[in-house]
Amino acid sequence: MPLENINPRPFSYVDLLAGANLNPDTTVPDPLGRRDLLGRVVGVQRGTLASPYLGFNRLNIFYDTSPNSIRHAGGGWRGGWRRA
Repeated sequence: MPLENINPRPFSYVDLLAGANLNPDTTVPDPLGRRDLLGRVVGVQRGTLASPYLGFNRLNIFYDTSPNSIRHAGGGWRGGWRRA
């Protein structure tokens, strides 16, 4: 099964950065102030600042076939097709 990226970069934000001549892959200090084990502020990619999960470049999951997924594709209705 293919992986699905659940943290895509918004195209409008990346386009805005490109229009301002800023590279979306440039590392900037984490605006949330997260720190590493040595106490330094973690660097995040600028293009991830408008993503659903700030600071993470890609978050991949496998295709979810569970009944509670919106993409269950024949997972079966829990009310009567099969027992859980």
